[in-house]
Amino acid sequence: MKLAFSKRGSSNVAFLLVMALAPAPGLAAVQEKGRLVFQGGSRGNNFEIIWAWLTEHLKKDSGWEGILEVIPSDGVGGLDALAAGKADFTLVKAPATARMAYEGKGLFNAPHRALRSFGLLPVPDWLTFAVRPDIQADTVEELLRQKRPLRIATGRDSPRDVVTFLLGEILGFHGTTFEELERAGGRILRLDPGDSIQAGIDGKVDVIFQEAQSMALWDGLFAKGWKVLSLNDAARETSLADLSHPA
Repeated sequence: MKLAFSKRGSSNVAFLLVMALAPAPGLAAVQEKGRLVFQGGSRGNNFEIIWAWLTEHLKKDSGWEGILEVIPSDGVGGLDALAAGKADFTLVKAPATARMAYEGKGLFNAPHRALRSFGLLPVPDWLTFAVRPDIQADTVEELLRQKRPLRIATGRDSPRDVVTFLLGEILGFHGTTFEELERAGGRILRLDPGDSIQAGIDGKVDVIFQEAQSMALWDGLFAKGWKVLSLNDAARETSLADLSHPA
C-alpha cells in the first residue's frame, strides 16, 4: 500500500474498504446483536458519494435488513472506530492513511495492527500544490524562499486532516510551519476541496494544496492561469517517508 508523490507535487489515491482482522471487545458485543456497523462519510464529496452508494445498495438488499448501521465519519475517525471495536467496516480514501494507522505513524499515535483491507477502487485523484498566475516560482522551494505572506487554502478544519498533515510535512522539510507563515502575515484557510478551489477562482487565496482532482472546478482554476509547483526528490521522499515505504 503506497502513496506515490510525483515531481509535480501530486499524489494518487484509491478508496479502500477496511475491516478489523479480529474482533475487539466492543465489536464482539455488536456482533452478538446481529448488527454490522459501517462508519464513513456523508458530506457529499467524491469519497462520501461512493460511501453513500455502497451503503444504500446494501440497505436495499433484504439480506441486510435490520443488520446494517451507518455512522457518518471521516476516514481517520472510521479507522479509530475499527481499532476501538466500535465499527466493523470503514471506507478510507488514501491508502497511505490506512498505512499510517496500521503502523502508528503520522496521524496515529499507536499501531492498529488488526486492520485489513478487502476492497480497492482506484480513483484518478491527486493532491496538487497550485499558485496564482502572478507568482514567479516553479517549485515549492522557490516559493517559500521568497518569504512572502501567503493565503493558503488546504484541508478541512480538523486536527487530523490528512491533506493538511501532508502540507505540514512539506513545509517542515523546507524549514517553516503554519505558525511561522501566519506570523509573516499569511493565512491558512481550512476548507473542503470545492471551497478551496473556488477561493482561488475568486482571487481570495494565493496557494491551494488540495485533493479531488476529478472536480470540474480545477479546470476553471487553471483557465485563470494558475500553475502547479513541483517538489524536488528530496522533499518528496523525506516528507512522505512514513507513508511510502513498502509493506
